[in-house]
Amino acid sequence: MPVSKLRPKDSFINIDDVSYRWHVHHEPYFSTDFGWRGLIIYVELNVEKVHRPLLLEYPAEERKKVTFEANRQKTPVLEAQLREYIREAIENGWRPDSRGKAFDYMVPGGAQENEEFEEE
Repeated sequence: MPVSKLRPKDSFINIDDVSYRWHVHHEPYFSTDFGWRGLIIYVELNVEKVHRPLLLEYPAEERKKVTFEANRQKTPVLEAQLREYIREAIENGWRPDSRGKAFDYMVPGGAQENEEFEEE
């Protein structure tokens, strides 16, 4: 793939001998229409052809106050959880090699672990 198409924040993960490219699409933020939104991760096959991306949305943590600093906090992304959620999305109907609009998958429940995923 030409380097110009890669975003500097792209990371790669292999699951069952398939390579995926991913990046943080949105950090948690407050929306006047929907309230707090959680971390959203964009995942796609690491190939050049047209395909269907995956949007993994983590549950939002409710916050009482909207402040500039609250919106700037970085959320750690864990490799083991990312692998698990991508597998769950596939089991729930995401076909990464098909064409079409992004497949939205809401990550079930709770807080993330304490180990951070190290980017390559």
